[in-house]
Amino acid sequence: MGINEWIKVRRLLWDDDEHILIVDDWRYTKPMKLAGKVTIQPKAQFCCGNSFRLGSSRRKDNVQQFHTWVIEFDEMPIEEQRQLWEQSDMPHTLRVFSGNKSLHVYIRCEENVDSETWLDIANNLKLIFPKADSKVLTNRCGLSRLPLGMRGKICQKVETTKSRITLQSLTEWIEKQDVIKHKGIKAYRDKDIEKNIIDDTTSNIGKQIRAMARAKEMFRESHPELHHIYNRLVADRFKAEKGKRNERLIETITFLHDSVCKEVAMQFVEHFYKANAMCFNDTLEQHMREAEEHWQRLDSDYPSRLVPIEQDYYSAITEREKSFFRICRSLAYAEGVDMKLTIPMTHFGYRMGLDTKQVSRMIDDFKVYGLVKIVSKGTQNKKSKDGSIEGGIPTTYRWLLAEPASM
Repeated sequence: MGINEWIKVRRLLWDDDEHILIVDDWRYTKPMKLAGKVTIQPKAQFCCGNSFRLGSSRRKDNVQQFHTWVIEFDEMPIEEQRQLWEQSDMPHTLRVFSGNKSLHVYIRCEENVDSETWLDIANNLKLIFPKADSKVLTNRCGLSRLPLGMRGKICQKVETTKSRITLQSLTEWIEKQDVIKHKGIKAYRDKDIEKNIIDDTTSNIGKQIRAMARAKEMFRESHPELHHIYNRLVADRFKAEKGKRNERLIETITFLHDSVCKEVAMQFVEHFYKANAMCFNDTLEQHMREAEEHWQRLDSDYPSRLVPIEQDYYSAITEREKSFFRICRSLAYAEGVDMKLTIPMTHFGYRMGLDTKQVSRMIDDFKVYGLVKIVSKGTQNKKSKDGSIEGGIPTTYRWLLAEPASM
């Protein structure tokens, strides 16, 4: 296998600026950041078809671009699999032999889609191929066999290479399949697939109400870790009202700038729009554009809120650390004059789009910088006699860069 073959396959599945997650052990959750940097074939077995935020772990909330689905059959003899794909007219990008008993068929769209569309298409494909591994097909961060990867000494060969697929050609093919036509469904309607409910006579108001309910349900299913944080930080604080979209957006972004990282904030304001769409006249595109613009203004103005020593620190740390800085500082000032704050690792990981180890390392760095110090150590989660998990107590820290009047 030559380097040119690997580069051809890699660029077929991922653009050079994407952050690819490739691992040799399926239990390992940290990404190897390979996009745009690969010169030789990595000695690994698995990859994720969708791409991730830079430096993030293999977690659903960290998927940044949705464009790839993978179909595999573990219970079907390999020759039957080859025959199935030779006879199928389903548009797909390439087929990879696992080196053992299965083919992994990659469908890589030319366009990126949103998470809801991605899941809708996955559920349709699951209906069309009921014997396919549903965990691989419907898991946005599921691991599949890396094309040309090494399984011990066996190369996971690419048996067929085609091209990227347009979203239109994929959805048109899906809607032509008998199981889909029989149910009278569209390629994007995963809930209608399950319930077999298509009512073209529904009023526009009814459609809007159903769309908002579906947006809430999809967010809860697609982002279970963020769902409760969204309710706590956004839904319980800010209520949508007709004619006040921009006002609520400004309030929400201003609060979230001190509460979560930018990526999570944008997910929240997008969901706020979709979950309350009947209150708004402006488009989602305008809503998100204004959210980005206000976030940039807040970034520019934030140093002016800091005392000189804080400004020195803030100007020197990384962008990710700046998000952590803002969250810690706002919590410390909100708690009272003693400047104490608790930092639950898992909860902060969700706010930051990081795993607990990354949060722990960031806390260690902040202790070295002299930004925080431990006041009282917490306790770990433990299992009770009945098997349930009893939550531990998070460690309490003190913010060390307080204004003199606050100490």
